[in-house]
Parts: sequence; C-alpha cells; structure tokens
Amino acid sequence: MTRNYISNRVQSVPPSGIRRFFDIAATMKNVISLGIGEPDFVTPEPILRAGLNSLNEGQNVEYELVTNRGKTSAENLKVA
Repeated sequence: MTRNYISNRVQSVPPSGIRRFFDIAATMKNVISLGIGEPDFVTPEPILRAGLNSLNEGQNVEYELVTNRGKTSAENLKVA
C-alpha cells in the first residue's frame, strides 16, 4: 500500500510562474538555461563588466551551439 504524505491543500497549490517557465523551456530545442545551478563556475568580474557594457551598447553576438557529452554550449562567439 502506498501512502500519500502530501496534504490535499498542498497538492492543490498551483505551480509558480518560474516553474511553468522552466517546464516550457525544457520542451524547446536550443534553449540555454541559466537557471539554478548554472553556470558551474563564478564568472570573473572583467567578463561580467564587458558583458554588461556590450548589452548597454546594444551589441549583438553570433554563436554556434555545440553539444559535447550531453551538454550544449555556445562556441565561436563573434560580435555581429
């Protein structure tokens, strides 16, 4: 016999907006998730500043998506 330890009240709480977002993104192809746990390293401060500066300047970046060992990453980045 299986017991359900979650109350009916808790089970009736709808999923949050962010949960729905992640569920939708998980069904899409070529989506790079920057959700919980990613990236796996601390981004160095100079890279953060350069990225924010380019966003503020309205620059676009072109890249290729490459899958290696089950993980997809952006490679061959260039300013468009």
